[in-house]
Amino acid sequence: MLRVVADVDTSVITSVEINRLVAARSAAWLGDAADRVRVNYGGEQEKNEESFRNLVVSFAFALIAIFFILAIQFNNLGYPLIVMLSIPFGIVGVVFTFYLHDLFWKPMPLSFMSTMGTVALSGVVVNSAIVLLSFIQEARKAGVEVHEAIIQAGRRRLRAVILTATTTVVGLLPTAYGWGGFDPVVAPMALALGWGLAFSTLITLFTIPAALAAAVDIRNASRRLLRLRTRR
Repeated sequence: MLRVVADVDTSVITSVEINRLVAARSAAWLGDAADRVRVNYGGEQEKNEESFRNLVVSFAFALIAIFFILAIQFNNLGYPLIVMLSIPFGIVGVVFTFYLHDLFWKPMPLSFMSTMGTVALSGVVVNSAIVLLSFIQEARKAGVEVHEAIIQAGRRRLRAVILTATTTVVGLLPTAYGWGGFDPVVAPMALALGWGLAFSTLITLFTIPAALAAAVDIRNASRRLLRLRTRR
């Protein structure tokens, strides 16, 4: 058994990038012996894989906790599901951001810290949807028709949603881009949080009201069908 150990200068390259390069070139290095030799990646790579598995479990628990907290807040099981539609958009925003960085900026791979930032993002991206749906729920209690309540929420809560998201994103940008000092460990997490939140907030302003309106229309249509069947 041959063991190769090295320290990584994270200011130049990350362990993820090194393992990717080794995996791509190992067949060429081993030549004819490639079929008889097995390469195992240990050290930080092994720890990262274990951490990723634990992070998936933590993410599942976080989603369950978010759902129950929202269900208690809204006293409704439908609203939490609509609010949690913001989470996939945040994840898409993270992947899109890192892809653009690889194309036009300094390459920054999706590491364990960026994944941790994505998990943390799941508890932040729902804020915009909560602001909108809380207003809609209060308007409904005041007797406002649901579609009118959705329109009013878009008009009256737009500034609050934009300002809340903007201040958070601006606060994360110095850490993400190293203004005043770059930390290769923390930067991916801040980048995932910042741009994931920005992307999700913009999409949320359109999708959450539309999803609620569609859900209400489907519910009303279902009730009309049930009434027609009972009459027959």
